[in-house]
Amino acid sequence: MKRNETLRLVLAGLLAALGVILPKFILMLPLQGIVSVLVPGGKIGEILLPMHLPILLCGFLCGARYGAICGFIVPFLAHFFNGMPVLYPSAISMAFELASYGIVSGLLIAKAKKVPLLISLLLTMLSGRIVMGIANIILYGLKGNSYGIVAYFGSAFLRTWPGILLQLILVPILVGAIQKSHLLERTETIMKKQISQSNG
Repeated sequence: MKRNETLRLVLAGLLAALGVILPKFILMLPLQGIVSVLVPGGKIGEILLPMHLPILLCGFLCGARYGAICGFIVPFLAHFFNGMPVLYPSAISMAFELASYGIVSGLLIAKAKKVPLLISLLLTMLSGRIVMGIANIILYGLKGNSYGIVAYFGSAFLRTWPGILLQLILVPILVGAIQKSHLLERTETIMKKQISQSNG
């Protein structure tokens, strides 16, 4: 999926901004009651995973390089602008997790004819959770705390299943719709015309 670098950069920037804004917006919605029913005692952010969606889209639409950069910096930007997630260990762990989302989704979309989008998404999500588990083992270990299998499955799957379900529904729909509409290709054509006119 070769695309104009300027378009990729602009789109990645927009998705990075969305990754910072969306978690804050989600917290403003009256969803805590519904979330508490789905996952008793859970918090909206850790259950719905609003930061994950823009990063997955970035990897699939912009490629591995921009997906990795976007995924790595967004948790830190969200921490500094929103105060969440906490810097250590959550933001650091998420940075590696989301960067892996961006890398794997970008690499797999390049082989879209060989790997169906839904399978690519599942592999991407699984890889990110494996990276998150490894990062947490190291980060918790540095503070002398343990991070066992129960904590891992709780944070990676049990408390986050609503967010996982949303991603499995929304990402294929959004990526598929954008691909079928050729929106990015049209935008790229317009940008090229504008650049050629300004240079002419």
